[in-house]
Amino acid sequence: MPATSPLIHGDPEILGGIPVFSGTRVPLRALFDHLEAGDSLNVFLENFPSVTREHAVAALQRAGRLLESDRGPKVRPRKLRFPLWIICLLIAVAAVGLSIFKANARREAQYLDAYQRQMQQRFDMGIERSRQAAIEASRSWEKSHQRVEGRIEAGPKETRPE
Repeated sequence: MPATSPLIHGDPEILGGIPVFSGTRVPLRALFDHLEAGDSLNVFLENFPSVTREHAVAALQRAGRLLESDRGPKVRPRKLRFPLWIICLLIAVAAVGLSIFKANARREAQYLDAYQRQMQQRFDMGIERSRQAAIEASRSWEKSHQRVEGRIEAGPKETRPE
């Protein structure tokens, strides 16, 4: 069935564009659902008093003619809610945002790598200093131990003026 006719109306503002009986908010599908469930036309009309018998019979006759002609209903394409240029603009903005995000992430990774190298150098220098300090302490201990044992002569004795 066409989306718009004197007895059937399709408007995006009414039930999202679902075909309804003109002048009502009753979907055409409700008529077919009632008949499919085994209800009579009278039961449908009692459930939806805003639909007249003439409207319901005309909709059924129209559906029958469409089935006999084997053309089926013509479907209108839905209108875009946003103009194409807005969609393109949003995609472009998203792409720029993504490239900025990637650049910032890359820069952040470089900063982190530099910081990590710097910390590693400081750590290595600390270990080297500790090793050198340990060697110096060991040498100092050996010298003092040798002095105690008398292996090394003490330096020249200072003479005090008397």
